[in-house]
Amino acid sequence: MNVLFSFALFLCVLWGVTAKQEEMAATNIRNMNARQIIRFFGYPSETHTILTPDGYLLELHRISRGRNGQSNPNLPPVLIQHGLVESSGTFLIIGPDDALPCLLADLGFDVWLGNSRGNKYSRGHVTVDPDKFEFWNYTYHEAAINDLPAEIDFVLEKTNREKLIYVGHSMGTTMYFILLSMLPEYNEKIELGVMMAPVAYMYHCKSLFIQAVAPFAHLVNLVIAARIGEFLPNNKFLGSVRELVCGSSVLNRDLCGTLLNLVVGDDPRAYSPEFMKILVNHGPEGYSFLTILHYGQFVTTGEYELLYTKKTMLGRDSQKRRFVFRLAFLDRFGMLDYGTLGNLRQYGVPYPPDYDLDQITVPTLLYAGQSDNLADLTDVMRLTEKVPSVKRLFVVEESKFGHMDFLISDNVKELLNDYVIADIMEHLGQNATGEAYVNNNEL
Repeated sequence: MNVLFSFALFLCVLWGVTAKQEEMAATNIRNMNARQIIRFFGYPSETHTILTPDGYLLELHRISRGRNGQSNPNLPPVLIQHGLVESSGTFLIIGPDDALPCLLADLGFDVWLGNSRGNKYSRGHVTVDPDKFEFWNYTYHEAAINDLPAEIDFVLEKTNREKLIYVGHSMGTTMYFILLSMLPEYNEKIELGVMMAPVAYMYHCKSLFIQAVAPFAHLVNLVIAARIGEFLPNNKFLGSVRELVCGSSVLNRDLCGTLLNLVVGDDPRAYSPEFMKILVNHGPEGYSFLTILHYGQFVTTGEYELLYTKKTMLGRDSQKRRFVFRLAFLDRFGMLDYGTLGNLRQYGVPYPPDYDLDQITVPTLLYAGQSDNLADLTDVMRLTEKVPSVKRLFVVEESKFGHMDFLISDNVKELLNDYVIADIMEHLGQNATGEAYVNNNEL
């Protein structure tokens, strides 16, 4: 149940099969890691291992120049951070002509792909065994204040630059907002923040997975006491489950698609069996159970019925009484809620503090999809009110553009990445393609 439920989280954000997905499926990238994919596409590839302040070992993948040797020393380096249950590889699998890291490298940017603690590229620690609970005793909060500073400082030192451009998708955006709220000195190290499918406020989140977790999201202390750490181990057993559920046959494709259909309602027939196997080879990645609970604490969960039995004083037949209550969390973006006593121990106050988004001064661009079940457009618009340095909200025209379409849509270049690049180059005072700059929502 644990494996299937976690697998559904990854599948719930996938969309449909396309011509370019089929083209990638025809290659051999299914069995390649991110480093090999970069080389296969014709780019130079470097791998760097860095150490976080709390002892985690993270792997960075670097594309230092374009396929034809393009390199522009006047451009700042770019750090790209993946989302929940993803890795650096998920930014690449749509192919070199459409993937944002490749497009940026071909323009001369020095591109770095981060990997958060816990995924297959960053499953190491100087003292703690990744099979132990202690390795997984964190949420995206710890990743934000430890992983991102280590990555940013390393990239700036390696490139001898003072600032970089930060691109985040999903949880990569959550970490950005937390970092600049908690460690505002890092505002001086980021030239521009590009937030794709930004996840912070989640009051309107429609993900059935997160909504299912939300009623239990307050059980943080129980999870810690039970030492429930990694929610989705990336091992041979899970690999066998992936092959079984999402194999190459139409029957297995429908089985995998049906699981997806239960979460987001997509048509199972819209998926290519072969490309789906590429996707699941690059996710879902390992992550901590506490991270999921942290997200779940900020979702409205709806109405639930509570039944309880009460006996009369004379010991007669018990009477059943029905109560209907609404379990709803405030529309807020804050630290992990450990309960009143736990919060007093952790924070010195009975409630978890909210992140102070007023601390963010980096020019920030938001990119949203109209059919994103995780980063709902209403919640993204809330960020335009809360983050004072937001300069633009771009809403993708395609009405069915969802959470993973930011990475694997057949038309991601035309619908999104061309606009992202134009926005970046306009901020830098340069012209990427010579085409007219298009801006659909300037704040």
